[in-house]
Amino acid sequence: MDVLELTQQLVRFPSVTPDDAGIHDLLTTVLADAGFVATHLDAEGVRNVWLAHGTGHPVVACVCHCDVVPPGPADAWLREPFSGETDGEFIHGRGSADMKGGLAAAVLALLQIAHDWPDHPGTLALLCTSDEEGVGRYGVRHALTGLPVARIDAALVTEPTSEVRFGDAYKVGRRGSVSFTAAISGVQGHVAYPQFARNAAHAAAQLVTALTAETWDSGDDLFPATGLQITRLVADSGAGNVIPGSAELRGNFRYAPCLTAAEIEARCRALADSVGAEAAWTFTHGAEPFVTHTPAIRAWIADAIFAETGIVPTATVSGGTSDARFLAAHHVPVVEFGALNATIHAANERTEVANLPPLQAIYARFLRRALTELACADLANAARDGS
Repeated sequence: MDVLELTQQLVRFPSVTPDDAGIHDLLTTVLADAGFVATHLDAEGVRNVWLAHGTGHPVVACVCHCDVVPPGPADAWLREPFSGETDGEFIHGRGSADMKGGLAAAVLALLQIAHDWPDHPGTLALLCTSDEEGVGRYGVRHALTGLPVARIDAALVTEPTSEVRFGDAYKVGRRGSVSFTAAISGVQGHVAYPQFARNAAHAAAQLVTALTAETWDSGDDLFPATGLQITRLVADSGAGNVIPGSAELRGNFRYAPCLTAAEIEARCRALADSVGAEAAWTFTHGAEPFVTHTPAIRAWIADAIFAETGIVPTATVSGGTSDARFLAAHHVPVVEFGALNATIHAANERTEVANLPPLQAIYARFLRRALTELACADLANAARDGS
């Protein structure tokens, strides 16, 4: 089985979050034949599997998800969303780019190393979840609390990170996410007698202006400035001659590590007070920002990309959230690299056939180097401690 065939096979599983649709059983069977031992870490209908080859430290893992977002309206697709068809240039279908091509490349890279280097030092592993595209509560976050190893020493998340050309970008961090709902109170009244009312729509508009005009921070060399997007603004009195007495405002912040969620909350409340908007706030913390500063792991992935593509990749922190945030919370050095992301979550999602073999080769280079250098570091530390 090559990486093209495995990608097609994976796309044909309709694994919409949180249903793995049988993919974990397939992965367990394929990797078990090469000596990988499975530990199932399922919870609340979410399937997570840890497949490990070898024992002890260092522990180097590929972290993947097999779940996909729903395909949406069928008439928006030129091919059946879970067909896995190829026209020779692309593999088509939901999940082909995000991230079943990356999952296939990771599985075959792991098999390749286990075959070529059966007595490698430490542990080589795959952690796969079916809840990355959902809330993530019972996916990787849950699995990390039950692993049969004390820690993961290095992790590669196989998210699609390439932007214009395959190999042009890898991720070393992500912005944080805070969503909010502000329920704004006013006093309902007749539009002809505004002196007896307090228009909640006007207060909401003033609050939107204050929030969007605010300079939250300036970002830094890696992170852009914190951004805010208003996602909902509703103030409906039910009649054209009635001043609304309530309004609802929703929005989302994507923020850099130079700002905290607590600071965002406090400043939102202060801005509401400054414009006289009486608001009851609800904040939801989706993710903390993080960045991987470890030079070695960044070099391992950048050098592997260059070796296979001839491209010097850019380290970025763009995009939404990923399972890398849970690894970072456990102090695991983590980077992300994968396919082109132009069509992810869109109708007619596809991934380029020509990029799949080098993707597998990049993952194999990363894993071999990580195991080698971490094992050497462990030996050096042991020798130093024993001297």
